[in-house]
Amino acid sequence: MHMITMDRRVIPAIMLAIALALSIPAVAASRQITISLQTHHRYFSHEIGSETMHASFYLFGGDDIEWWQGGAVFIYTLPNEVARERIDALNKALINLFKDLGFIIVAGTVKPTYAKIVYKFDGVLEFEGFYFVDDNGTITIEWSRGKPLIITIESKATIRAETAEYLGRADWRIVEINGGRGVLWPEIKITPTGDRMKLLVVPREGYTGITTQVANYYRNETRTLYLGGGPALHEVDTHAPGYSLRDSGVFWGRHPAIKVIYDEAGKHVLYIDWFWCSETPA
Repeated sequence: MHMITMDRRVIPAIMLAIALALSIPAVAASRQITISLQTHHRYFSHEIGSETMHASFYLFGGDDIEWWQGGAVFIYTLPNEVARERIDALNKALINLFKDLGFIIVAGTVKPTYAKIVYKFDGVLEFEGFYFVDDNGTITIEWSRGKPLIITIESKATIRAETAEYLGRADWRIVEINGGRGVLWPEIKITPTGDRMKLLVVPREGYTGITTQVANYYRNETRTLYLGGGPALHEVDTHAPGYSLRDSGVFWGRHPAIKVIYDEAGKHVLYIDWFWCSETPA
Protein backbone atom coordinates (compact mmCIF):
# COMPACT_ATOMS: atom_id res chain seq x y z
CA MET A 1 0.00 0.00 0.00
CA HIS A 2 1.29 3.42 -0.92
CA MET A 3 0.55 6.35 1.38
CA ILE A 4 0.47 9.98 0.31
CA THR A 5 2.11 12.30 2.80
CA MET A 6 1.87 16.11 2.97
CA ASP A 7 4.08 18.69 4.57
CA ARG A 8 2.34 19.79 7.77
CA ARG A 9 3.24 23.41 7.00
CA VAL A 10 1.08 23.28 3.86
CA ILE A 11 -2.09 22.03 5.58
CA PRO A 12 -2.96 25.28 7.45
CA ALA A 13 -2.54 27.31 4.25
CA ILE A 14 -4.85 24.98 2.32
CA MET A 15 -7.47 25.04 5.08
CA LEU A 16 -7.36 28.85 5.17
CA ALA A 17 -7.81 29.06 1.39
CA ILE A 18 -10.80 26.70 1.55
CA ALA A 19 -12.38 28.71 4.38
CA LEU A 20 -11.99 31.97 2.48
CA ALA A 21 -13.43 30.45 -0.70
CA LEU A 22 -16.47 29.16 1.17
CA SER A 23 -17.05 32.47 2.91
CA ILE A 24 -17.02 34.70 -0.20
CA PRO A 25 -20.40 33.59 -1.69
CA ALA A 26 -22.05 33.83 1.72
CA VAL A 27 -20.89 37.44 2.21
CA ALA A 28 -21.95 38.44 -1.30
CA ALA A 29 -25.34 36.78 -0.95
CA SER A 30 -26.05 38.46 2.39
CA ARG A 31 -25.14 41.94 1.17
CA GLN A 32 -28.58 43.26 0.39
CA ILE A 33 -30.23 46.50 1.38
CA THR A 34 -33.91 47.17 1.96
CA ILE A 35 -35.54 50.15 0.26
CA SER A 36 -38.86 51.69 1.24
CA LEU A 37 -40.55 54.99 0.36
CA GLN A 38 -41.84 57.74 2.61
CA THR A 39 -43.70 60.71 1.16
CA HIS A 40 -43.27 64.34 2.17
CA HIS A 41 -47.02 64.83 2.45
CA ARG A 42 -49.71 62.74 4.12
CA TYR A 43 -52.18 61.41 1.57
CA PHE A 44 -55.06 58.93 1.31
CA SER A 45 -53.97 55.57 -0.10
CA HIS A 46 -56.70 53.75 -2.01
CA GLU A 47 -54.54 50.63 -1.79
CA ILE A 48 -55.03 50.31 2.00
CA GLY A 49 -58.03 52.60 2.52
CA SER A 50 -56.44 55.04 4.96
CA GLU A 51 -54.10 58.00 5.24
CA THR A 52 -50.38 57.30 5.29
CA MET A 53 -46.94 58.64 4.45
CA HIS A 54 -45.69 55.40 2.88
CA ALA A 55 -46.33 54.41 -0.73
CA SER A 56 -45.84 51.68 -3.32
CA PHE A 57 -43.22 52.45 -5.95
CA TYR A 58 -41.08 51.42 -8.91
CA LEU A 59 -37.30 51.41 -8.45
CA PHE A 60 -34.38 51.86 -10.84
CA GLY A 61 -30.66 51.74 -10.16
CA GLY A 62 -27.50 52.78 -11.96
CA ASP A 63 -24.19 54.61 -11.75
CA ASP A 64 -25.32 57.65 -13.72
CA ILE A 65 -29.07 57.57 -14.39
CA GLU A 66 -30.23 59.95 -17.12
CA TRP A 67 -33.88 60.80 -16.60
CA TRP A 68 -36.50 63.50 -16.99
CA GLN A 69 -39.60 64.33 -14.97
CA GLY A 70 -42.45 64.00 -17.44
CA GLY A 71 -43.08 62.09 -20.65
CA ALA A 72 -42.01 62.32 -24.28
CA VAL A 73 -43.34 62.99 -27.76
CA PHE A 74 -42.14 61.12 -30.85
CA ILE A 75 -42.61 62.64 -34.31
CA TYR A 76 -42.12 60.41 -37.36
CA THR A 77 -41.89 62.21 -40.70
CA LEU A 78 -41.43 60.57 -44.11
CA PRO A 79 -39.18 59.80 -45.95
CA ASN A 80 -37.28 58.71 -42.83
CA GLU A 81 -37.00 54.89 -42.85
CA VAL A 82 -37.92 54.49 -39.17
CA ALA A 83 -40.95 56.69 -39.79
CA ARG A 84 -41.90 54.54 -42.78
CA GLU A 85 -41.68 51.35 -40.68
CA ARG A 86 -43.85 52.84 -37.92
CA ILE A 87 -46.49 54.21 -40.32
CA ASP A 88 -46.61 50.98 -42.33
CA ALA A 89 -47.05 48.98 -39.09
CA LEU A 90 -49.90 51.28 -38.02
CA ASN A 91 -51.64 50.98 -41.41
CA LYS A 92 -51.36 47.20 -41.34
CA ALA A 93 -52.85 47.10 -37.84
CA LEU A 94 -55.70 49.39 -38.88
CA ILE A 95 -56.57 47.21 -41.88
CA ASN A 96 -56.51 44.10 -39.67
CA LEU A 97 -58.79 45.85 -37.17
CA PHE A 98 -61.15 46.78 -40.02
CA LYS A 99 -61.43 43.12 -40.96
CA ASP A 100 -61.64 41.90 -37.35
CA LEU A 101 -64.65 44.18 -36.86
CA GLY A 102 -66.44 42.18 -39.54
CA PHE A 103 -65.92 44.20 -42.70
CA ILE A 104 -65.39 42.23 -45.91
CA ILE A 105 -63.90 43.98 -48.92
CA VAL A 106 -66.05 42.57 -51.71
CA ALA A 107 -64.65 44.90 -54.36
CA GLY A 108 -62.35 47.88 -54.49
CA THR A 109 -59.85 49.05 -51.88
CA VAL A 110 -59.88 50.44 -48.36
CA LYS A 111 -57.21 52.79 -46.99
CA PRO A 112 -56.99 54.26 -43.49
CA THR A 113 -56.84 58.06 -43.58
CA TYR A 114 -56.89 59.04 -39.92
CA ALA A 115 -56.39 57.30 -36.59
CA LYS A 116 -56.23 58.29 -32.95
CA ILE A 117 -55.66 55.60 -30.33
CA VAL A 118 -55.33 56.20 -26.60
CA TYR A 119 -53.92 53.74 -24.04
CA LYS A 120 -53.69 53.99 -20.25
CA PHE A 121 -50.92 52.19 -18.36
CA ASP A 122 -49.75 51.41 -14.84
CA GLY A 123 -46.24 50.06 -15.08
CA VAL A 124 -42.91 50.36 -16.84
CA LEU A 125 -42.85 50.54 -20.65
CA GLU A 126 -39.79 50.48 -22.89
CA PHE A 127 -39.94 52.25 -26.25
CA GLU A 128 -37.26 53.67 -28.56
CA GLY A 129 -34.52 53.23 -25.94
CA PHE A 130 -36.43 54.86 -23.08
CA TYR A 131 -38.33 53.64 -20.02
CA PHE A 132 -41.66 55.30 -19.25
CA VAL A 133 -42.95 54.91 -15.71
CA ASP A 134 -46.32 55.81 -14.23
CA ASP A 135 -49.29 54.48 -12.26
CA ASN A 136 -51.72 56.36 -14.51
CA GLY A 137 -49.86 57.14 -17.70
CA THR A 138 -51.34 57.86 -21.13
CA ILE A 139 -50.15 56.98 -24.64
CA THR A 140 -51.75 58.81 -27.57
CA ILE A 141 -51.05 57.65 -31.12
CA GLU A 142 -52.31 60.04 -33.81
CA TRP A 143 -51.82 60.00 -37.56
CA SER A 144 -53.35 61.49 -40.71
CA ARG A 145 -52.46 60.36 -44.22
CA GLY A 146 -49.77 62.64 -45.63
CA LYS A 147 -48.82 63.96 -42.17
CA PRO A 148 -46.32 62.84 -39.51
CA LEU A 149 -47.14 60.07 -37.06
CA ILE A 150 -47.13 61.51 -33.54
CA ILE A 151 -46.88 59.36 -30.41
CA THR A 152 -47.28 61.27 -27.16
CA ILE A 153 -46.47 59.54 -23.86
CA GLU A 154 -47.57 61.26 -20.66
CA SER A 155 -45.72 59.75 -17.71
CA LYS A 156 -44.24 60.61 -14.33
CA ALA A 157 -40.72 59.78 -15.48
CA THR A 158 -38.77 59.13 -18.67
CA ILE A 159 -35.44 57.29 -18.32
CA ARG A 160 -32.76 56.58 -20.89
CA ALA A 161 -32.81 52.77 -20.71
CA GLU A 162 -29.08 52.23 -21.22
CA THR A 163 -28.30 54.25 -18.07
CA ALA A 164 -30.58 52.42 -15.63
CA GLU A 165 -31.63 48.96 -14.54
CA TYR A 166 -35.20 48.19 -13.48
CA LEU A 167 -34.91 46.76 -9.96
CA GLY A 168 -38.56 46.01 -9.27
CA ARG A 169 -41.85 47.16 -7.80
CA ALA A 170 -42.77 47.37 -4.12
CA ASP A 171 -46.40 46.90 -3.06
CA TRP A 172 -48.40 46.90 0.15
CA ARG A 173 -48.62 43.48 1.81
CA ILE A 174 -51.68 42.28 3.69
CA VAL A 175 -50.86 39.81 6.48
CA GLU A 176 -52.80 37.95 9.15
CA ILE A 177 -51.81 38.94 12.70
CA ASN A 178 -53.50 37.16 15.63
CA GLY A 179 -56.59 36.52 13.55
CA GLY A 180 -56.74 40.10 12.37
CA ARG A 181 -55.61 42.04 9.33
CA GLY A 182 -52.26 43.76 9.25
CA VAL A 183 -50.61 45.89 6.60
CA LEU A 184 -46.87 46.00 5.88
CA TRP A 185 -45.61 49.00 3.99
CA PRO A 186 -43.99 48.50 0.56
CA GLU A 187 -40.31 47.63 0.48
CA ILE A 188 -37.89 45.88 -1.81
CA LYS A 189 -34.52 44.20 -1.26
CA ILE A 190 -31.79 44.93 -3.77
CA THR A 191 -28.23 43.70 -4.30
CA PRO A 192 -25.76 46.60 -4.47
CA THR A 193 -23.44 47.02 -7.43
CA GLY A 194 -20.77 48.97 -5.54
CA ASP A 195 -20.04 51.02 -2.46
CA ARG A 196 -22.40 53.76 -3.63
CA MET A 197 -25.42 53.55 -5.88
CA LYS A 198 -27.92 55.93 -7.45
CA LEU A 199 -31.58 55.00 -7.04
CA LEU A 200 -34.50 56.54 -8.88
CA VAL A 201 -37.78 56.01 -7.05
CA VAL A 202 -41.05 56.53 -8.95
CA PRO A 203 -44.04 56.43 -6.55
CA ARG A 204 -47.27 54.74 -7.57
CA GLU A 205 -49.08 56.75 -4.90
CA GLY A 206 -48.61 59.87 -2.82
CA TYR A 207 -50.78 62.36 -4.70
CA THR A 208 -52.41 64.65 -2.12
CA GLY A 209 -55.32 65.71 -4.30
CA ILE A 210 -53.87 69.20 -4.71
CA THR A 211 -53.37 70.41 -8.30
CA THR A 212 -52.46 73.67 -9.93
CA GLN A 213 -52.79 74.97 -13.46
CA VAL A 214 -49.79 76.68 -15.05
CA ALA A 215 -50.30 78.64 -18.26
CA ASN A 216 -47.73 79.52 -20.91
CA TYR A 217 -49.21 82.35 -22.93
CA TYR A 218 -46.48 82.23 -25.60
CA ARG A 219 -47.36 78.61 -26.38
CA ASN A 220 -51.06 79.14 -25.62
CA GLU A 221 -50.94 75.98 -23.48
CA THR A 222 -51.89 75.03 -19.94
CA ARG A 223 -50.29 72.29 -17.87
CA THR A 224 -51.68 70.48 -14.82
CA LEU A 225 -49.26 69.93 -11.95
CA TYR A 226 -49.81 67.56 -9.03
CA LEU A 227 -48.52 67.78 -5.45
CA GLY A 228 -47.14 64.64 -3.82
CA GLY A 229 -45.89 61.35 -5.23
CA GLY A 230 -43.33 62.76 -7.64
CA PRO A 231 -40.22 60.79 -8.72
CA ALA A 232 -36.88 61.51 -7.05
CA LEU A 233 -33.24 60.51 -7.53
CA HIS A 234 -31.12 59.49 -4.53
CA GLU A 235 -27.54 58.38 -3.97
CA VAL A 236 -26.96 55.91 -1.14
CA ASP A 237 -24.10 54.22 0.70
CA THR A 238 -24.73 50.52 0.03
CA HIS A 239 -23.06 49.42 3.28
CA ALA A 240 -26.10 50.59 5.27
CA PRO A 241 -28.80 47.94 5.89
CA GLY A 242 -31.53 49.99 4.26
CA TYR A 243 -33.07 53.34 3.41
CA SER A 244 -36.46 54.99 3.51
CA LEU A 245 -36.27 57.17 0.40
CA ARG A 246 -38.42 60.24 -0.13
CA ASP A 247 -40.55 61.35 -3.05
CA SER A 248 -39.76 64.72 -4.63
CA GLY A 249 -42.14 66.60 -2.33
CA VAL A 250 -42.87 69.20 -5.01
CA PHE A 251 -45.34 69.69 -7.85
CA TRP A 252 -44.83 67.49 -10.90
CA GLY A 253 -46.49 66.96 -14.28
CA ARG A 254 -46.92 64.36 -17.02
CA HIS A 255 -46.43 66.60 -20.06
CA PRO A 256 -43.55 65.68 -22.41
CA ALA A 257 -40.08 66.63 -21.22
CA ILE A 258 -38.29 65.44 -24.36
CA LYS A 259 -39.05 65.40 -28.07
CA VAL A 260 -37.68 62.70 -30.39
CA ILE A 261 -37.84 63.58 -34.09
CA TYR A 262 -37.29 61.23 -37.04
CA ASP A 263 -37.06 63.15 -40.30
CA GLU A 264 -35.04 63.28 -43.51
CA ALA A 265 -32.01 64.54 -41.53
CA GLY A 266 -32.06 61.54 -39.16
CA LYS A 267 -32.88 61.32 -35.45
CA HIS A 268 -32.90 64.23 -33.02
CA VAL A 269 -33.55 64.15 -29.26
CA LEU A 270 -34.47 67.51 -27.71
CA TYR A 271 -35.16 68.61 -24.16
CA ILE A 272 -38.31 70.70 -23.92
CA ASP A 273 -38.13 73.66 -21.54
CA TRP A 274 -41.82 74.38 -21.50
CA PHE A 275 -41.56 77.42 -19.25
CA TRP A 276 -38.92 79.22 -21.32
CA CYS A 277 -40.30 77.99 -24.66
CA SER A 278 -36.99 76.45 -25.74
CA GLU A 279 -35.80 73.10 -27.07
CA THR A 280 -32.16 72.04 -26.66
CA PRO A 281 -30.28 68.81 -27.52
CA ALA A 282 -30.81 66.20 -24.79
